[in-house]
Amino acid sequence: MPDTEPHREVSRRGFLARGVVAGAVLAGSGLVVGGTTFTRATTAHPKPETHDVVWGDDIDYLDGVVRTYATTNPQGNLSSLGVYIDADAMAAFDEDELGAHLHLPEGVTTHQFTFLGFHYNPEGHPPPDVYTVPHFDLHFYTVPESTVEPITTGPATYALPDAQIPSGYQRIPLVDTDGDGESDAPLVEEEMGEHLVDPSGPEFQADGEFTHTMVYGAYDVDGSGTGRLTFLEPMVTNEFLGGLTEPVRNEFETPSVYPTADEYPTEYVMRPSLTGGVFVSLDGFTAFEGADG
Repeated sequence: MPDTEPHREVSRRGFLARGVVAGAVLAGSGLVVGGTTFTRATTAHPKPETHDVVWGDDIDYLDGVVRTYATTNPQGNLSSLGVYIDADAMAAFDEDELGAHLHLPEGVTTHQFTFLGFHYNPEGHPPPDVYTVPHFDLHFYTVPESTVEPITTGPATYALPDAQIPSGYQRIPLVDTDGDGESDAPLVEEEMGEHLVDPSGPEFQADGEFTHTMVYGAYDVDGSGTGRLTFLEPMVTNEFLGGLTEPVRNEFETPSVYPTADEYPTEYVMRPSLTGGVFVSLDGFTAFEGADG
């Protein structure tokens, strides 16, 4: 019996993958909770069962499913915001690149978060010898999709307020703007933005390696010459995520203020499901002041 909720058709710009099939998910022994039908892909619970789960947008990847979700605690407050990759999808991620935009769940407060940019990079990406292994980039954006899609590749020549740069994080010069042979500006990546990294992470150490980390993103969204934080991005390797046997919880550094006062996460969690899939979520939502006053 097919799932009664149709899958969203993803635009060409938001969905770039070879071998991806759009279509219905078989419900199998489905479970209905709060009026939502959980398919075979989503029967595992990402939180203690005192927390309610609201499922969001999904896409088919070969025989598997990738789906956004949120959980709320007994008081109705957001306790996690994440993405679920079922066992069949995890097994399918191999040599083919995937990029997709997924809507977040409706009917639950996701604070400033607007949509998820889900990316699988089979060959990784720069910097060389740091992130050049198969991994997932999970962009949780705080600006509209219509702001992100027109972004083009080029140097980040705007300023970024110090208060919005998390402690220990840096803007990495990757672009030579004056032709002197030295990189002097961060890189803005197409349909994403600039990436800020923590150089104290194990992947930047001589004897370390990249397994998972938190990256921030920024962009000058209004052309004023001053940028702002625009996404939070847990990054995790295929090998690490596929080998999870118990939850892994990671606190990360945060900025002094965000562009808008609200609640923002202070940790990300990677959790295996009982059915062989994995959950990756932003957790530990805490109130932060905003640069907007």
